Amino acid sequence: MALMETTLINLANRARRILPALAGLLMLLPATAPVAHNGIDHGDDAAAAEIHRISEPRFAERTERTEVVGILSGSRLELFIDAPGSNRPLDFDQVTVEADGNSFSATRIDAGHYRIPANWIRPGTEHSLLLTLTSPDRHDLVATSITTAGTPDMGQAAWQPEDVAIWASIGLLAVFTLWLIRLGLPGHRYSHLTFDVVVATAVIAVVAVASGMVPLHTNAEATTSSTDTGHEDPRLEFRIRRLPDGSLYVPKPAQRKLGIQTRLPQTAQGHNSISLVGKVQASPSGSADIVAALNGSLVPPEGGFPRPGQKVEKDQLLATLKPTLDPEQRADKESELAYLERDIYLIRKQIDRIKSQKVVRQDNSVQLDIREAELKGFLGRKRALERMFHAEIEIRSPIAGVVTEVGITAGENVKQGDSLFQVIDPESLWVEVISYDDGVIGTLSKAAIQSPGSRRALEFIGQGSQLRALGTPLYFDIENPAGLNAGELVNVDIWYGAEIAGIRIGEEAVSVDPRGSRVVWAHVEPERFAPRSVAEISPVAPGTAFIAGDFDPSVPLVDTGAALLNAAP
Repeated sequence: MALMETTLINLANRARRILPALAGLLMLLPATAPVAHNGIDHGDDAAAAEIHRISEPRFAERTERTEVVGILSGSRLELFIDAPGSNRPLDFDQVTVEADGNSFSATRIDAGHYRIPANWIRPGTEHSLLLTLTSPDRHDLVATSITTAGTPDMGQAAWQPEDVAIWASIGLLAVFTLWLIRLGLPGHRYSHLTFDVVVATAVIAVVAVASGMVPLHTNAEATTSSTDTGHEDPRLEFRIRRLPDGSLYVPKPAQRKLGIQTRLPQTAQGHNSISLVGKVQASPSGSADIVAALNGSLVPPEGGFPRPGQKVEKDQLLATLKPTLDPEQRADKESELAYLERDIYLIRKQIDRIKSQKVVRQDNSVQLDIREAELKGFLGRKRALERMFHAEIEIRSPIAGVVTEVGITAGENVKQGDSLFQVIDPESLWVEVISYDDGVIGTLSKAAIQSPGSRRALEFIGQGSQLRALGTPLYFDIENPAGLNAGELVNVDIWYGAEIAGIRIGEEAVSVDPRGSRVVWAHVEPERFAPRSVAEISPVAPGTAFIAGDFDPSVPLVDTGAALLNAAP
């Protein structure tokens, strides 16, 4: 027990001698962890600070001709060159970078993607760069700079918790072992000195590893040869981040993956618009509902009945109707026919008797004329009755058009008034729209049917004087009705009101954000996109829309891929 107490007292005394030296050593160690600076002036302080925190060392510059983003990835400097107005990749025959008195030629990796070695960029340094972009049809100079602090990608030691644990275990094991040795050799003249040196060395090693002074793991990728020309560097960042101001940080590699393209907006004058559902109808002069005039059976013409969708000409034979009579009607007509035949027989006898007289008096001549007239009338009535039993009525189309409905079959018995055929002239259609806004009716400017890839102009005919579904019916004539069908529902855009200022942009540029609001995305910086609210939008032409508001025509708007940006977390 006395030996143990003596040992503990000696340990405490040695610790008091070692701790001041260790404290001085700790003061010499780095006080902060390595950080990276991206070298970009983002305008908005909050956005710049967030990008500074999450991004790799980089630079981004935009000129009138080009937009260049450089990303330091290991021992490589990746260059992405795009057109500033469209965000499409630009290729140059030669891309050179001048820095620190040296000139580097970039290697083309993909469209608008170049790479140069970056072994000359050291941690904690700032380098001024001059990029020369040359091709037969364009030339540009871009001056910029890139700043770095100590980063693992530059080959410096990377702090690994498992390494610290290993070294700490080794140091403690060494201390414990030497302490046991000292206990076993109390008379050794160097035991005290050895113990103090080992303890100090172990503690210093642990602290050095934890602070990054002793490299345990070097970044193997950082020492990779810069001549690698693989098409994709797995170290490049693709993650989209939402910044505190609501804008999106979209790394240039991610923009390439998503196919983000932009377009400069065009200032224009336009009108407010409203989109309503309309119904295509056949005009009264361009449609015909053909019905049966009598009861009967139908006989098809040569070639058969016309089929739905078949074109027919005016006065074209559609069917033949053979009238039929019910038993009562047939009995009445047969009885009437019998009486007519009797009367015809008697009149003929009277005519023969008058003609047989040798002396024809004047009154007999008058009687002969009367009887012959009566005979003629009876014969006409007889022929009419006979036609009712055996007659055929031709059914012809009153207009030229397309058969839209056939309600019969061969040999079918139809009743008087039954619908047989419907024929519509496809060139004579109009649209009915129900409007619930009186302001639209009073200031209507123009209207059109909008469908994917096409636009059909409408001519306003007038409005109905009777409400329908609590709204006012509006009627429009279709200038080009080809391809439309009666009864079809269509989207009708109506422009109304006074002219207002705005811009023209592609319809795909307008998207709906997670809150349900319509927005467009402005490409405010090479790797930052900001949403802009859209209050009024009106279609102008297929694929083009008019947006009311005050927009900067020099700031590109996302034309392709806006919906993908809205889906960002």
